[in-house]
Amino acid sequence: MENENAKPLPKSIPGAVIVQMVRCGKPSCKCARGELHGPYFYRYWRHGGRLHKTYVRKNEAAAMKAACDNYRNEQREIRQMILDNEQQWRDMKARLKELGL
Repeated sequence: MENENAKPLPKSIPGAVIVQMVRCGKPSCKCARGELHGPYFYRYWRHGGRLHKTYVRKNEAAAMKAACDNYRNEQREIRQMILDNEQQWRDMKARLKELGL
C-alpha cells in the first residue's frame, strides 16, 4: 500500500545506496550465531564533513539509487565544465598576452 502523503523522490540527491545485512543485538536471535537479518537498504551521504545514514524502503531503493547516480553524474559534468572553462580562460589570457594587450 502506497502512502498518499509521501513526497516524490527528487531527481538527484547526494549519496549512495548501500545494501547491508544487520545484527539486531538480541542474544538468543539467529543473528547472534552469524545468520544476519536483511538485506536492508541505506543511503549514505556527507554533509558538513559528517557521514549521515538513513534507511531506504525496499520499494524505493531502485529510485533512490537512480537519484544518487544522477547526482553523481551531474556533479561530474559540472566539474568537467569548470575545468573546460578554466582552460579556455588560460588560453584567452595567453592569446591576449601574445597580442600585447
